[in-house]
This record gives sequence, structure tokens and C-alpha cells, in this order.
Amino acid sequence: MGYPTLGRYLSQKVSKIHTDVVIFYAGSETTLRTEHGTMHLIFGLGYYYTKFEINPGEYIVDHKQLTGLILSDFVVNYMIKSKNLSISDESDVIFKENIVKVPLNLSNKPSNAITFIKGALMRNIFTPNKEIFLEMMKYISDPNSYQIGQYGHQVLSSHPEFYNKILISNKMENFPQPSYFECTAGIESIDYGFDIFAIDYFTQQDLDLIKLNIQLLKQVYSKVEIDPMYLFSIIENSANQLNSLFVQKVLPDDEKIPPVDSVETIFNTADYNFKTDVEWPEKFKRKSKMFYEAMVKPPKLKKFDYNASMKEKIKIPINYKGGPVEETEKFELSFLKHNSVEIKPLPKIPEGNIKEILSYLYSLVEGDYDMISIGKAFDLARENIRKIILQSDYMWDMSKIANYLLRQKPNLGLNQRDKKDYLEKINFWINGIEEEEMKKKEEEEIQRKIREEMKAKELEKERIEKARLANERIEKARLEREKIESEKRLEKAKLEIIKTAEILDSLGNQIINIEQQIVDLKNIKTTDKEVRKGNKKQIKKLKKDLKKLKKSLKKKSKGKK
Repeated sequence: MGYPTLGRYLSQKVSKIHTDVVIFYAGSETTLRTEHGTMHLIFGLGYYYTKFEINPGEYIVDHKQLTGLILSDFVVNYMIKSKNLSISDESDVIFKENIVKVPLNLSNKPSNAITFIKGALMRNIFTPNKEIFLEMMKYISDPNSYQIGQYGHQVLSSHPEFYNKILISNKMENFPQPSYFECTAGIESIDYGFDIFAIDYFTQQDLDLIKLNIQLLKQVYSKVEIDPMYLFSIIENSANQLNSLFVQKVLPDDEKIPPVDSVETIFNTADYNFKTDVEWPEKFKRKSKMFYEAMVKPPKLKKFDYNASMKEKIKIPINYKGGPVEETEKFELSFLKHNSVEIKPLPKIPEGNIKEILSYLYSLVEGDYDMISIGKAFDLARENIRKIILQSDYMWDMSKIANYLLRQKPNLGLNQRDKKDYLEKINFWINGIEEEEMKKKEEEEIQRKIREEMKAKELEKERIEKARLANERIEKARLEREKIESEKRLEKAKLEIIKTAEILDSLGNQIINIEQQIVDLKNIKTTDKEVRKGNKKQIKKLKKDLKKLKKSLKKKSKGKK
């Protein structure tokens, strides 16, 4: 969009900018009418990435965390009138030379629109900026990044009063990374002042909602699974979470759809009738990179004046727990210098063990080898690691390092900055592997204990089951014995009853017989005294026997009951 400045880095003038892009995952937006014109504000997770040179041929990469953008009406006008890269039928999808805008949540889009967006993004954005996106996603996953509640906002501004500056919150006084306060390529300066700007236009409730949305975006994108070979997975895998966290604006069928080149296609909060044809102010006149690059006079020896750089001082916060801000001297820039080295054969690279391969790279970086040889070693190491594991985060870093080193001039060794950076990275990778090994051992130990506990529980369960079955068998046998004994007792009782019944029947028959005999004797009519006397005697005896039988019958009857 034009360069008001190439900027400075570590107090040195930038001579050439190769890349400067802003990637922004937006969560909130608003449009403000101010005395300086209409301002469009976006809040979310932002990443300003730049690749540039100070000395010719020496690339420097830097990035700045952003939580907001302030876009003036003349900037928006310039963006929406830039050349089309692809033309979409979707009103909220833009592919232009100076702006690419795609909704993070595509759940309400038809399949053909999603196919178009996917192809256009992969072709125009994800493929050419793959490493930038991977670095940004890795940065978002850092627990210390985008701590909006602790450090406030960092907003890239095109507001006329803060043009081409990063406005930061006063909370940044306690920010733990002093390098953030140092300017970088393409940026005029980094200044406090966002809090004062926010007071004029936002209520505390507005600011709390903006903060919440940034925290929700951080939560989603720090955990989203990414396929490094298919960066559209960033959008696909975050869609469901975003759909549940954010309400997407969907226009009713009868609502007028804005033209493609209108402000509302970029901002939902913009006034559709607002005139976008605003000229770029003369005091911020755009100039090309080539103009500025031609104005930069390279040093005679293509080196910085390192001694002069030592004399400069900058103010950065060094008391991070809160307290006075003191002055500290700048670091000497000699760490950017590449010394000539002798080209010598590399030791044989290990195979089959990732830690040994990384330790090998550590020894090479620590040693006195030329950059091209080290680049080849990184490339070969990556291939050897790929045979062990299919993918890992550090393999992409290894690929970037290899590509960078293989493009360097022969017979040059690593400068102090790169050597320190690579050693820290390799040490971080090795520590990560050791942590993974430790975690794996801990998990294995936990699994072993779980298996032992499960085995003990199984054995205890088996013991309880065996005891239960044994008790069941004992109880069953007892019940069986009791049943048999009960049946025997019943049988015996039945026999006794039958026997008693027989006895009673016999006694009853005897009684009946005796009673009949008595009746018969009484019915005998005779004049013979002796006969009568004998009959009486016999009746008396029968009565006596009858009495005994009845008594016995009564006794037996009671016993039967």
C-alpha cells in the first residue's frame, strides 16, 4: 500500500524489505466516526511478519504480536480498489492484491463456495506464506502470547495522528520481552497511547467484550489441529468451535447485498451508504519500496558500523515486576557478522535415534563448519528423522534452517546470532524429546500400575467368585440334605399316620364288635338263671374291655392329631 518508511531495526536503517504481511483472525469489529474521518477497527489475533535486509544479502526475520488494527477510510478505499486476485460470488469473501478476507466460519456457505474459497486460499495465501502461518500458529499456542488481560492491546494504526505506528497499552510496561519495544522494518515507531484512544470511543463493557473475544480466539486457535501440508485445515478444524462461540451475521434473503467493492464487504459494521471514494492524504504520500531502497547507501564494506551502534542507547523496561524503567545499553551487533571458515568434511550422521541425530547437529553448529555444509547436514538429518517418525514440529524448523543455509555464500560460518538461535532450538528439541520420553515412561509406569491394579482386582474378583460358588455349592448341598431329611420325615410321618389309622380302625372295629356282642347278650331272653347270670357276667366283662378300647382309641386319636 506504499511505504512511508523502510524503518529501522536495532538502530540501523533497513535497506530492503522482502516481505511484510499482516495475518489477522478477527473476533470483533466496529466503525467509528471521528474528526479525522471514518475509522474501521478490528480486534482479534494478529501477526505482523517481516523479512528484510540491513546489509545486502543478510536476511533478518522479525514479527510483532497484534491485537487490533485501526484502518482509516483512505486506507480501506485503497484496499478495496486494488487488483482482484480471484472473483467470488460471496459478498463477504475478498481476494485482492492488498487485502484477502475470508470468514473464519464457513459453516453457512454452500459446498461450491467452500471449494472456491479453499482453492483460492491455498493458491494465493497458504502456499506462498506457509512458513509464516505455521510460525503464527505455533506462536498462538505459546501460553504467554496474547495475554490481553495482563498486557493490554497492541494495535497497528493508520489513524492520521498515529499513522504507521503500533499503539500499545500502558500495561505493556511489564511486558517480559524487551525486543517488542524495538522498532522493526516498515513501522514508524511503537508508542504508548492506545488506552487514551480507547477511553474516547469505548465503554468498559465494550473493552471487556473485545477482551473476551480475543481470549476465545486464543483458546480455539491454540488447540486446533493443523496439517502442515494442508493449511486449510486451520479453517476446517476450527469451524465447529467458532460456530459455538461466535454468532455469525447472516443477511436475510430480502436484505440488499452490497456490491463487491464496498466497505461492508470488509466490515459488517460499516454503513452501506457510506462513500468510500476517499483520496489518500498528501502528507502520507505513498512511495514504492524501490524508491526507498535506492535512497539507501550501502556501507562500503557492506557491514554495519558496529562501534557506532554501541554508542546508541534505547529505553526499554527492564524491571518486569513493576518499577522504574531504566536505560540499558544496546547489544553489540557483531553477532550478525559471518566469518570465513575452512571447508572440511562432516562426521558421519547417526541413524535410527533422534536424540543422537539432534546431538550431532548441535555439535556441528557449535563447531567451526561452513553454513552450506551445516545446511546439508540439517537436510540429511531431517530425512533420517523422517524414517523414524512421519512428522514433528521441529522438522519444519529444520527444513527452514536447511533452506536458508543452503542459499548462503561458500566458506562462511554461522554468525553469533544464528549459532545461538540454532543451539537454543536444537537444545529445545532435545529437551522436548526427553520430556516426551519422560512422559512416555511416566505413562508406561502409570499403565503398569493400572495393569497391576486391574490384575489384582481380577484376582480378587476371581477369589470372590470362587468363594461365592463354593458357598453356593455348600448351601445347595445343605438344602439338598435338608430336603431329603424332610422328605424322610414326611414319609415316616405318613407311615405313622397310616399305621395309627390302621390301629384306630382296628380299635373302632373291636369297639363296634364288643358293643354288638353286648347288645346281642342283652337281647337274649331266657328263664335260665344260670344263663342270665353268665350273660350278665359276660356283658360286664365286655363293657370293661369296651372301656379299655375306648380309652385306647381316645389316646390314639390325640396322638394322631
